[in-house]
Parts: sequence; C-alpha cells; structure tokens
Amino acid sequence: MGRSAFREPAEATPSSRVWLFRAGLALVAANLLTYAPVREHPFIAFDDPQYVAENSHVNTGLSADNVAWAFTSGEQGNWHPLTWISHMIDVDLFGLDAGAHHLTNVAIHTLNSLLLLLLLVVLTGARWRSLLVAALFAVHPMHVESVAWIAERKDLLSALFWMATLSAYAAYARAPGAARYAAVVGLFAAGLMSKPMVVTLPCVLLLLDVWPLGRIAPVLDVRAWRPLIVEKLPLFAMTAATSAVTFLVQQQSGAVKTLENLPPGRRLETALLGYQTYISRLVWPRDLAVLYPFPESIPFWQTAFAAAGLGLVTWLAWRARRGRPWLLVGWLWFVGVLVPVSGLVQVGSQPFADRFTYIPYIGLFVVIAWGGADLAARRPPLARAVWPVTVGVLVAFAAGARHQVAHWRDSITLWTRALDVTDRNYRAHSALGFALTEAGRTDEAAAQFNAALAIRPSYAEALSNLGMLRAQEGDLAAASAHLSAALAVDGDFVEALGNLGTVRARQGRLDEAIALFERARALAPDSGDVRNGFGYALALQGRLDEARAQAAEAIRLSPGFADAHSNMGLILGDLGDLDGAIAAFRQALALDANHARSRYGLGAVLDDAGRPGEAVVELAVAVRLDPALAEAHNRLGRVLLQLERVDEALPAFEAAVRARPAEPDFHYDLGAVLFGLERPADAIPHFENALRLDPGHAAARSALQRLGRIK
Repeated sequence: MGRSAFREPAEATPSSRVWLFRAGLALVAANLLTYAPVREHPFIAFDDPQYVAENSHVNTGLSADNVAWAFTSGEQGNWHPLTWISHMIDVDLFGLDAGAHHLTNVAIHTLNSLLLLLLLVVLTGARWRSLLVAALFAVHPMHVESVAWIAERKDLLSALFWMATLSAYAAYARAPGAARYAAVVGLFAAGLMSKPMVVTLPCVLLLLDVWPLGRIAPVLDVRAWRPLIVEKLPLFAMTAATSAVTFLVQQQSGAVKTLENLPPGRRLETALLGYQTYISRLVWPRDLAVLYPFPESIPFWQTAFAAAGLGLVTWLAWRARRGRPWLLVGWLWFVGVLVPVSGLVQVGSQPFADRFTYIPYIGLFVVIAWGGADLAARRPPLARAVWPVTVGVLVAFAAGARHQVAHWRDSITLWTRALDVTDRNYRAHSALGFALTEAGRTDEAAAQFNAALAIRPSYAEALSNLGMLRAQEGDLAAASAHLSAALAVDGDFVEALGNLGTVRARQGRLDEAIALFERARALAPDSGDVRNGFGYALALQGRLDEARAQAAEAIRLSPGFADAHSNMGLILGDLGDLDGAIAAFRQALALDANHARSRYGLGAVLDDAGRPGEAVVELAVAVRLDPALAEAHNRLGRVLLQLERVDEALPAFEAAVRARPAEPDFHYDLGAVLFGLERPADAIPHFENALRLDPGHAAARSALQRLGRIK
C-alpha cells in the first residue's frame, strides 16, 4: 500500500461542523467541571517555587535577558525554553496569582482535548470514536497530575505541539511539499523545546503511516519502509540531538542514575513494573500519589508476568494488524512513547509517575474506542449497552479526577495523600515535614523528618530540613549535627551548606559561616537564598558594605523573597540609613504581611528614628505573629517604657525572659522594671541571673551593689 492509499477526509458539511461545535462544547464543559477547583489552589511546595514563585528568571516576567536564560539554562534537569517562557508570560499577565497560573494549565489541557478530537476526526472520519478518545483524555484521573500541578506545564505544552505536529503531518501526507514539511519540523522543534519526552514523535508518525494514513502496509519489509524512514531523517536527527542534550543536562544535575547505582537488570524490572502499573491504572485509577517510592525489590513472578503480558498483547496486536490496524498502532503508541520514562534510562528516584501517561495513554484510548466499536458491530446485542456503559465510565472517571484534584489543594494535603496510599515513602515524609514547617506545625514536622530518616537514615534532604527546624527552635547544637550529617552524605548539597552557614553565623563562628556560604555560592551563583545568608553572615562580622552588596544581589535574584528585603533592612539600619531600612522592611511586609522578623525590624528602626508611637504598633504585631521572638518582646517593653506605659511594658519583658531565659540583658531589663515598680524582692533574682549568665554585666552588678546583695 503506497502513498496513494491515503483516504481523503470527508468534506466538512454544515451538519459535521455543528456536531464538532457541540462535541467541542461538551469537552470544554467536562474540563471546566473537573478542574474548576484549581482556581483556589496555591503554588505547591514541590517544584512550583523553583519553576515560578522563587525563580528570579521567571518571576520577573518576560524580558530579553530572561528569554536568553531560558534558551541556555539546564535548570531543573531539563532543557525546555518554551516552558520557561510560558511561565514568564503568565507572570506578566497574572503576577504570582497561583490560581491564574493553574487556570492556564486547564486552558491548555482543554485545547489539547479539542485538538485531539479534531485530529482524529480529520484522520479517520469516525466522529463518536474520536470523541470518546478525546473525552477519556480530558477526564481520566491519571492526567490530573499534569493539569493540577503548575510545574508540569511542560507536559501540557509539549502535548499541544505534539497534536499540532500530527495535524501538520496529516496535511503533508495528503499533499507533500516543502512548506508543509517545514511546518512539521517547526512544530516538532517547539514540542522538543517544551519537554524532551516528545522525542518519540517521529516513530509515532511511522505508526500513523500504517493507520489511519494508509501510506504503507504493516509489513516487516525494510525496502518498503525505507522511503518513509528517509523522509523523517531530519526529525530523527532532532530527536538524537535533543536526547543527547537532555542526558547531559540531567547527568550534570544528578537526575540520571548511573549503571553502578541501578544495574541494567533492575532497570528492566522497573520498566516492566511501570508498564504493568500504567495498564492497571488505566482501568482502575486508584491510590494515585504525586510521588511513588522506588521498590526495594521486585518479585521475579511479577516481572515475568509483566513481560509475558506485554509480549502476548504485542503478538496479538501484530496478528490482527491487517483487519484491525488500530490495535497495533494504538498499542505500539503506548509502549513506544513511554520508553524515555519507562525506567530503562532511570531518571530521578521514582519507578513511575502519573504524569508520564499524558501522551502515551492516547494510544490505549484509541484501542478502547475502536475496539469497543468493533466488538459492538460483531455482537449486535452489545450495541445497546454501548452508550450507557460509555457514559457511565466517563462520569466515573470525571468524578474520580475531580476527587483527585482535591488532593492538590495544598502541600500538606498532597503529601498526606501520598503517605496514605504508599508505603515507606521517605521522600513524601520529608516533603510533608517541610510543608508542616512552613505552616508553623513544628512538632508534626519533626516527626515526619524522623519518619523519613527511619526509612532512609542517609537521606540528605530530611537531615537538612530537620537541622534547620532545630535551628528555628534555638537548638543550634542539634541543628549543626543534622546539617553536618547531610553534608557527609552529599558534600555539594547547596541547601545544607547554606543552612549550616546560617547556624555557624548564629553560633558566632563567622569565619566558618562565610566559608560555607562562599562554597554554596560557587555551586549555586543564582540562588537568592544563598546570597541572603551570605549577607547575613558578613553583616554579623561587621563587613556591612559587602553585606549590603550580597543582600542587593539576593533581591535582584529573588525580588519576591521577603527575607532578602528584611535582611537588607537590618544591614541598612546598622549602616545608619534609617529611611532606607524602613523602606526595605516595608517592602518585605508588602510581600509577606505576616513576616514577623520584618515587623520586629521595622519597629526597631522606627524606634531608633524617634518614632515610638509607630514602633509600638509594629512590635505588637511582631510578637502576636511570633510569640517566640524574644527580642521583639524586649524591644516592645522598652518602647512602652518610653511611652510611660509601664503596666503594659512589664508583661512584654516577662515574655522576653520566658522566650529566651539564657539572655542576660532580658533578665536585667525585667529586673529594672520591677525595681522601678518598687518590687525589689522580685527584681533581685533577675539581676542575679543576668550576672550569672554574664559575669561581666556591669549594669546588673551595679544594681546588686545598690541593693546590698554584693560588695
């Protein structure tokens, strides 16, 4: 069967256009009903910050510099410049409104559903079967991850160009020409620049040559295939180049497992397990999670069963190739498109992922739609059940997808769900701990970090997170131990280097802190967090001009990072630039109104500027936001004394001592207030504590001498 066998699609008639319009409206409605809740969802603390919220190249919007970065960056282990640019456009349009970014995902997914419908109708002329494929694509629960996760924009965008490339190829196959071939090449290039997984598309074009294009019969004859393969050599060259670039980028980022870490036999077992899992969840999509743990072992019987099943289905599809070519094409579409993420080349530490099915499942949806129609045609009694069964399945899938969307409403819910449906998921425990830390639920967070370490004692991320949590609680010794353990596992772990640098700075070991930050900066020069910590350490060492330069760089890299603006406020205050400090603290609070340390810093600077009335307001908010912020309580007490509100000042000084009982100045200030209230008996223990904690505390010694407690 040669090129002339291509069947021209039926000419569009008014009735066919009306049908397409109604079918399209139904798909739009199904998508909106399924995914409407994402409008209220925030950024998820898993890749979303790195892709959008905290990425300085993205969260500053579209610009020449940012576009240049997108085309040269291998950040996040991928080269996908169009994905980066799409996020930049969203920032220009919506700022950092997470709900609007989510709706962009929904819009692209809806467009993909419509393009898939139109593509299949044009290629096959089979309206209802095409609609079923598009509807399954739209509402299947396994696709929720790609749509409800902002960072997975790459799935949606690459699928958009995938559909467009297939449409352009259909036009080229109908009437070959240079311009039409150039359109295929250009759209394929756009797909590759959205997500490298589309490297398999040239192979899918060969499948379409068999069915439905009918450009070649399904035969094992190299001579018959040669012209079609040669025709696609530019596309295969693009695939090879992109695969090489992707492998190098992921290898440099540490995403690709080495042969020593995961031997070939284990990778094959993983691939077979993945195919088995994807097929079972096509029919019964339950217990879905954002991250599945890598199995510690895979039983031989399970591997053998999966291999036998794949082999049997492939053999049956080949046997049926002449009468039912859609079976072979749909099956090989599924099997082939999954190869890059099947585990044969192991990327990351997950054996499979829901998002990997976004394009591959189309092949199985085709098998279901055409297979169901074929079965109904051969068994007329079954035809009556087709409609109710089809509608029932679609409604059930849509309801399941809507239920799955609810698990993405925030980070805590997402990771709790992952732990509910998986076992020994140490990465999910650590991620949930981080989300709980962000929510201020520190005891629960520590339990999750410890649960992760009970499963994987050498998990550097959990060690680092637990270390920083202990630092927040003031236990710097425990923090240092955990962070040092994380670096013993991974000496180039930038987050642990920065966190340990912060701890060393707070311990007064400033030379060590600066050395750690310099090392972290060399590894991650574009990290605003590292620059901010470096500035903090330099400020403590008195190198204020250098500290200001690092804080400014942190703000440039992460303009939405409230901590960086707050740190700049502290540095400017120390430099005597009170107006600049006030502006920096106000900018931090504009970004995060609940940033307690910025409230404290603003209050302190306002006090230094002789504006105690304004200072007391900010300090009162600071201690309400963070009751453990001892210095804010103490400063509030001092400002209240200036305002002669002594009765209110006393509880503030008492709160400071409770929050930090080892601080001698806090004991002295409380003792002084009590003495002023003519309560010397209550004041004396605090003066004594101040002198015990700091034998050189001259003011406490003088007070005790006046009271006759010491000579």
